[in-house]
Amino acid sequence: VIMPHNIYLHSALVLSRRVNRQSSTKVREAIKYNAIESAIALLASFFINAAIVVTFARGFFNRDCASHFDTNYACVDSRSSNFDGQTAPSTVASCSSKFDGHGVCAEIGLGSAGTALERFLGSTAKYIWGCGLLASGQASTMTGTYAGQFVMQGFLNIQVAPWLRTMITRSVALGPALVVALATSHDPNLTDQLGEWLNILQSVQLPFAVLPVLILTSTPGVMGAFVNKVSTKMIGWAGALMVFAVNVYLIVSFCWDESSPVPNETWFKGLVIAFLVIYFLFIAYVCVDGTRNAGRGSENREEPLEGVLQNSSRFTDEI
Repeated sequence: VIMPHNIYLHSALVLSRRVNRQSSTKVREAIKYNAIESAIALLASFFINAAIVVTFARGFFNRDCASHFDTNYACVDSRSSNFDGQTAPSTVASCSSKFDGHGVCAEIGLGSAGTALERFLGSTAKYIWGCGLLASGQASTMTGTYAGQFVMQGFLNIQVAPWLRTMITRSVALGPALVVALATSHDPNLTDQLGEWLNILQSVQLPFAVLPVLILTSTPGVMGAFVNKVSTKMIGWAGALMVFAVNVYLIVSFCWDESSPVPNETWFKGLVIAFLVIYFLFIAYVCVDGTRNAGRGSENREEPLEGVLQNSSRFTDEI
């Protein structure tokens, strides 16, 4: 899942760079280095996530455990002792023969993953996993809080001291997350289910972060000489459509999966279909309205990028 709030965050961080925005050469140079910075961060994130997926697939995936029951179970060592969810009513032979005869089909969540890794790779793996969770939690909290701060101060336009505005917007962004985390801390299985729902919500919100960026950066009246090239537009829209398709598949498969924590009823599926119809109509409205407003704004500016550069300079001074 691509996190939509990070798209807002990258846009805000670009404005925070101290660049001579009166010089197109310096602006192009800044664009290049910002692209390199983002690419390195995304590439590192990709390899970290790939390593996690490959490790768990290699250690715990079992075709029979995943397909013979209503829930997609993994094959874990029964001596791990703590499982976030439930164990299968029976264990298939292909799993029971693993882990020196202690294999069992069961769910793995954040609470039991460390112990399962310890049985599979040794005690060091458990602490590496714990440090990784701590680092990812800190990174996620910081990016989410910063993104919430920039979005809230942009919508509210609070005219107060920068430090007070930062405190207010970060509290608004971080407060609900702390409340939910404390409320679900007693039940690891509930925490895992909540994580699945958060992935669904991020999938739903993604187009409303990606589409405005694509529309605005493809509008000559807004970007001037820095407008997206035709090849960039094609790659951007193709990538966006592919990501949207994957996320729609994620939503539909989650809501139709009998093992998901959602009502397996006809009325609920009808609500999902109605929501998707309204959702796609709203996305179409965002595209049409954004294109029209971007074009209308360009007619009122003699120098398209000047206003943007002035606003970004003011933002940099406040930072």
